[in-house]
Amino acid sequence: MEFYKILQDIMLEKNMGIPDVARACGLSDSTVRSIIDRKAKNVTLEVAFKMQRGLNVSLERLNGEKMGLPSILRISPWICLTPSSLILLAS
Repeated sequence: MEFYKILQDIMLEKNMGIPDVARACGLSDSTVRSIIDRKAKNVTLEVAFKMQRGLNVSLERLNGEKMGLPSILRISPWICLTPSSLILLAS
């Protein structure tokens, strides 16, 4: 599932708007709006961690993984984050 869809689901669940998410995560309104408007499939590692902390959700949830299953958070086409390591993929 694309990142923007996961974010929209969390926002609905927590009854939060873009300004609320931005404030809770320490991001600008334009960053959060851009993720949704541009239908972002992935985000930077910095944004993922800020959203994880600010929204009080796991990285697994932000990645669309079910709890208890191994997960990989795709930060970009070349970088993935697992629970124990950062993986750089060859291009």
